[in-house]
Amino acid sequence: MTHPVAGTASRSWVTIFLLVTSATLFTLQIWNISRWFQAFNLGNTQTERVALYLQRLPVGLGQLGTFALTSLLILCGVLGLACALPASRVPGMSRLIAVILIVANAVVVSWLLFTLM
Repeated sequence: MTHPVAGTASRSWVTIFLLVTSATLFTLQIWNISRWFQAFNLGNTQTERVALYLQRLPVGLGQLGTFALTSLLILCGVLGLACALPASRVPGMSRLIAVILIVANAVVVSWLLFTLM
């Protein structure tokens, strides 16, 4: 039989791992959006802005194109949501953090889906 403290400690590490993963994926999305805003401020036309944005991405990512990058970021947001959902069922401060991450990832995913229209 498992000791109650060991079961709680195991669940807390899983919760922390899920929250850190969700936060990391959210941070990746925000980093990408900030890269787009930088390119937007530097370029004069949409074509220039897209070219600047793609050129300044790390090696390989800029070659994917805008649709593939947006799809990749939507996937990151959905995975961030999927990681935060189980963590939101744990009582305490982790529930609050998980709910914030759920809302933040949902907003970014919604915005990215809107940009595909």
